Amino acid sequence: MDQFSTMAANSSMNSKQRKELVGRLSAMAEEIANPLTAVSVRLHTARSALKDSPERQMWVAIEQDIQRIQRILRQLLADFHTLLSKEAVPPRRRAHSRIKEQA
Repeated sequence: MDQFSTMAANSSMNSKQRKELVGRLSAMAEEIANPLTAVSVRLHTARSALKDSPERQMWVAIEQDIQRIQRILRQLLADFHTLLSKEAVPPRRRAHSRIKEQA
């Protein structure tokens, strides 16, 4: 079991450990997203050069798969940032904020 799995499985993680875990996972997601964006740009350029060839559809399908992965990573990063921001707000204030938002 790696360090992340061990930390996540430990139900008694303190706030600092949770922040560290979320921060590291967020950084990993960004490390995946950056080269994926570069591949997407290169793929789009190559697809444009294919015009009406039969291979163009294959490139379009690959580009759609990359876009799906990018959407998943964006959602994952948004979730990580939400978790970090909730950690920064004291629990009492969070409850107050929810009541205010519902009004």
